[in-house]
Amino acid sequence: MTATLNTTVIQNSASSTPNITLDTAGNVTGGANLVATGMPYGSSSFLRNRIINGNMQIWQRATSYALTNSYVYGCADRWETDMGSTAAATASQSTSVPTTAGQLFQYSLKIQRTASSTSTGNIVTAQALETSNSYDLAGSSVTLSFWAKCGANYSATSSGLQAYLFWGQGTDQSMTNMRNNAWTGQTNSNTTVTLTTSWQRFTFTATCPSTTTQVGMQWVFSPTGTAGADDSIYITGVQLEQGSVATPFERPLISKQLADCQRYYQMSYDYGTAPGTATNTGIIAFGVAINGATTGPGSILFRVSMRASPTISYWDGAGNASKITIGGTSGQGNNYTPSGAPALIGLNGFSHPGQGVSGNITNWLHYAASAEL
Repeated sequence: MTATLNTTVIQNSASSTPNITLDTAGNVTGGANLVATGMPYGSSSFLRNRIINGNMQIWQRATSYALTNSYVYGCADRWETDMGSTAAATASQSTSVPTTAGQLFQYSLKIQRTASSTSTGNIVTAQALETSNSYDLAGSSVTLSFWAKCGANYSATSSGLQAYLFWGQGTDQSMTNMRNNAWTGQTNSNTTVTLTTSWQRFTFTATCPSTTTQVGMQWVFSPTGTAGADDSIYITGVQLEQGSVATPFERPLISKQLADCQRYYQMSYDYGTAPGTATNTGIIAFGVAINGATTGPGSILFRVSMRASPTISYWDGAGNASKITIGGTSGQGNNYTPSGAPALIGLNGFSHPGQGVSGNITNWLHYAASAEL
């Protein structure tokens, strides 16, 4: 099968009319004297996949998370996961993945209802895109593709899993508002797929309204009855792209994918260490107080520029929230109350007033900065 392209990316230098073909394997053929005037079709430079962390590769906060009935980011980066009413489920990193040639993955997201639970609130996982990664999709066809399977005791009626694409007309509206159907002008397109215990790739094409400035997506698992030993779903390889054809999953380098995730959330703890863990590994020295005469203020720089001015949370080395560690010739220890809150919070860092005690001391803290939608 071949498709004819009209493009200015690659064209015949002897003619003003492009005349090339692209087959389904991505091979380009055409006349002589082809001249490249940009990156080839399918390059990551074209931002083909609008989903961040679609292969569930990045787990900064932790590799497992007990769901709540609030809209909280707690598992794979950029994925909000929750359970309505009385929450009784977990989200975790799984090494069960598709093994189809050319579509190999390292991890999937597993969402499992707690065995023997009778709680039947909807289980949802979702991602909201910011406007800068959405607005150019207005009026075009888009295709959502993903790999999924279910556990042996999947309880959803007819083994169904609902997939939604949301369209909004505002700017960088929140995940909470998306989940509450409260984006400006919010509408949706949706489909239901049938899961089995074997991996399948599903595709879903819809038309993005011409007024769209923001896009989001979610899956809904509606459990029934009492949960068995493996009442679960597994998902990976999520891709949202312009056009009506699902192309192979676009694989970013892990360094780029981590930086993309850190635009929304980053922390001083080592990768995969839950915020609030009692550890001094990675703790940041940010200011020195001299003889108790000053409070030892200092600044902390972010690893990458963030999407927006973030919310800052911080802990001492023992995991005490909103406390700092001090160390020096005297008064060493944890659980010290600082003289004020983080300030001058911007896209690239923040300052902290620290604390001063008798003697020369250094102020230390762990932080997490969140600019999630």
